[in-house]
Amino acid sequence: EPGDDPMKQILINFGGLTVYKYSGLMRFTSDFNIRLRLRTNKMDGLILLMVEQPSSYHQHDISSSSVLSQPVTQITTSSELVSLVLRNGRIELLLNLVSSKKKDDKLWDINHNGNDNPEFNRFMPIQARHKVNDGEWHMIQAMGNKQRATLFVDNHMVSGEFTGIADYNTAPVRDVYLGGTIFNIIGLSADYQQNFTGCIADML
Repeated sequence: EPGDDPMKQILINFGGLTVYKYSGLMRFTSDFNIRLRLRTNKMDGLILLMVEQPSSYHQHDISSSSVLSQPVTQITTSSELVSLVLRNGRIELLLNLVSSKKKDDKLWDINHNGNDNPEFNRFMPIQARHKVNDGEWHMIQAMGNKQRATLFVDNHMVSGEFTGIADYNTAPVRDVYLGGTIFNIIGLSADYQQNFTGCIADML
């Protein structure tokens, strides 16, 4: 129906070369809740990425594009991100959270960013146990807040927690990419950035 949420109308086949970008479509502060169905027979691929980007990147504001036809830009892991990735046939929820204050936790990495106010970031990967690369439809849901994230794959749940992070930075609006990215994420291994091949449907 006209006026419906456009995210609910998505049914897209991805062949590894197409990336869809939605700017300003999902607004939130610290919470997120993503649900979609997917079908694939591949082992690896970036399904969805929500990322905070510097304003200079918004000149490439497009609704969809071939990754081969767009300028290649770069961001670093000092940008916050939330991603759903297919790795070794299993769904993984990966979060990179950035805080402007040092915590008593040696897992934080320091990003000085050329100034006197270093930021601290770390990754939290949450991987489902069951493989989904069987060519069948699977329901995926990921949700999180400042301290906890949960991944559901066909009603099987796995979760993880951050301790002592109530003050991490979260952009109110993030760009959402489906099927891959049109830029490189410096500091994130290549197996998290391979484009997705398969079908994504019913995204909420």
